[in-house]
This record gives sequence, structure tokens and C-alpha cells, in this order.
Amino acid sequence: MSTKIRYTNEPMKSKVIQDFLPLSNQITYREEGAKATASLEKRKKVKSIRKRPIG
Repeated sequence: MSTKIRYTNEPMKSKVIQDFLPLSNQITYREEGAKATASLEKRKKVKSIRKRPIG
């Protein structure tokens, strides 16, 4: 960016654009997808040995 910007007091050329946005009833909404990661674990049923209380 070695070029300097020169500012002048000249009138700017501009154009008015009427109604460039669509009407609200013409807008369609896009469904947004969501990514999900699932972690699954396989559990084994382990038979536990309990001691019976005496008494």
C-alpha cells in the first residue's frame, strides 16, 4: 500500500437503488444443520460376589 489516497472536494456520483431487498414473505429460511459426535461404550455385565451379612 505505497499509493497515497488523494481526497478532493468534488461531488460524488451516486445512484439511489429502490427496494433491492426482497419482501419478508418472499424470504425462505434455510435449515441449519448441526454436527454431533457420539461416543458409545459397550458395557459387560459382571456378576458381583457379595458377602452375606452374618446374623
